[in-house]
Amino acid sequence: MSSNPVKARIKAVIMHHGKPENADNLYEQLAPVFDDVEIFDNGSEPNQIPIHVTRVRENVYWTGTWNEVMETCSDYDAVWVLGCDIELRSRPEEYRAAIESSLPFGCWSPSIEGRAHPFMQAEHFKGKSYQVKNIEGMALALSGNLMKQVRNLVPGSNIGFGQDFWLCYRSRQLEMRNIIDGRVSVYHPEGIGYSEVSALRQMDEAFGKMFGSDYRRTVFEYDERFEGNVIAVPDIPNPNPNPEPEGTNPEPEGKDKKFIATVDIPNPNSNPNPEPEGKKGKKFTIVTVDNGWGLSEFIRISGKIENARRIVMGKGAVSLMAEEGIEVVPYAESLEPLIGEADLAFFPRVGAANKEDYLRLIGAGVPVVVRESCSQNAIQHEKNGWLFRNDQWALHWLSFLRDHPEERKRVKDLASEPPARPVPSESAVVCAEALETPLVTVITPTYRRDPRIVFRCLSCMTLQTEASWEQLVCSDGEQEPHVMEVAKLFGDPRIRYAYTTQKKDGDFGNTVRSMMLKQARGKYVLFFDDDNVILPNYLSEMVSRLENAPDCEFAVCHVMHFGPLNEGEVGKPPKVLTGEPVKLYHIDPLQVLVRRETIQKIGWDTTVGYLSDGVTLEKLASLKCVRVSQVLGIHM
Repeated sequence: MSSNPVKARIKAVIMHHGKPENADNLYEQLAPVFDDVEIFDNGSEPNQIPIHVTRVRENVYWTGTWNEVMETCSDYDAVWVLGCDIELRSRPEEYRAAIESSLPFGCWSPSIEGRAHPFMQAEHFKGKSYQVKNIEGMALALSGNLMKQVRNLVPGSNIGFGQDFWLCYRSRQLEMRNIIDGRVSVYHPEGIGYSEVSALRQMDEAFGKMFGSDYRRTVFEYDERFEGNVIAVPDIPNPNPNPEPEGTNPEPEGKDKKFIATVDIPNPNSNPNPEPEGKKGKKFTIVTVDNGWGLSEFIRISGKIENARRIVMGKGAVSLMAEEGIEVVPYAESLEPLIGEADLAFFPRVGAANKEDYLRLIGAGVPVVVRESCSQNAIQHEKNGWLFRNDQWALHWLSFLRDHPEERKRVKDLASEPPARPVPSESAVVCAEALETPLVTVITPTYRRDPRIVFRCLSCMTLQTEASWEQLVCSDGEQEPHVMEVAKLFGDPRIRYAYTTQKKDGDFGNTVRSMMLKQARGKYVLFFDDDNVILPNYLSEMVSRLENAPDCEFAVCHVMHFGPLNEGEVGKPPKVLTGEPVKLYHIDPLQVLVRRETIQKIGWDTTVGYLSDGVTLEKLASLKCVRVSQVLGIHM
């Protein structure tokens, strides 16, 4: 800790449910550094209560914990509340120093590695702090001043969705700063211990009742992009929480000291007796191509592989980077300088700037370790590449490939063999923006459909002139291997297959639509049944019209409908449906492209069987739409 007098009183609270070992570990790391540390247990089973627990009560979730913190701890200058699943990525002294040096603030958080909103991701911050609109609350600190002003959170959203953004809103109202601190970071794992559907419903009911249905825009000012969330770079000192003891040799004057640290992650698969350097003629070499997006993760994770040579073929600003232990080589489109040196390639991120290079390395037979969410379909796990989800997985596969040269040779040999089936075309491998944040989510229910019809549906998507989309193809009630194989035939990572485990009689795919809607990531959503057809310009036309009509919530085009139809309402098929009015029997889901947040708020009806699509679309009738007077689809 700093030898300077402590000016602020800072407390840490660990919010616990069902992870006692991790909670106790956090307590033991933080207790020597913070003025007080407590573990609040939320209704864990008796055998799952941490050793260091201080308060035990029925489950009051995130909201109840923070209400108790504000009621009992507001005399502290700041209280830092962490979820029990958080893993520290910096030293405890650094978090303490970062919080203290950031005061006065309303809300504060370290940057996040792992599952978090895009604007929280540590890779954006590069050691800097930013004043922001919103902070996601998995490791949130509040100032005592803000707690005294707020006192209680919004009732109704007990699980806690939206409360963190509301606290940031209150902080802005009171002219306090909200800080995301890139000098320190924590890791937040995948998975959640609660119902996301319930959490979202609670949020909409609680905040919608208080502020109206448009609260995300008018109150939260929500923008998931890093650039859209940032307000300013505040003037915050960068303290050194651990000065060198007297008598030690200081760093040479002028050498930069970085306010970052890493926590060692044990690797049980590492080789305790690595081969001496030079036995194989060169060090074990890990390579990547990057423009800075995944560079911090590459440096952090690969740096834990002892005696490894690490080469980055840099693009843009990376070509000017100087980092100890990293060789930066000029970009060459052929990648020959990398391929000749590489034992394996490591890609924590695959983006628009490096996806072609990534595929070229795979094609050259270089074993690749890649984050699971980047491109599952470009590689076959443990055949021509290895997928990872978090640091430990990545370290495992990097160590495994270091210690098993025969595996690396097998991949090179596999790449030299003729492919068993055609390699996906370049047009089928879209940029990371399309994979990570697609413009359109297309939801396609299917059930015991002729594979040729499914193939026709998927072909319609691959022919679209708008490339940024994802198609969620979901079998209703059972896994259908023939559908899964049809999806794989395209070799297109934008097409994702899933299935539900129970089918309801008379449901007509409505449960699939409802479930897949919750998984949608696109800005817009299209419900495209497996037996229908859309023209290649469908998405480009509809998206263009909606993008140019920001006050409209959905777009409606014309479709040729071959039935069945309610002839008393609209006439005999075949019939061009115009979608006027937006009403049961007069409009088909194929005609509608809708903003994701709008349709997720409405939800897809699952109560009236065959009529559910019309009932759902009727709920859009009160909202403004843009008309596209073209036939862009065919209902078969």
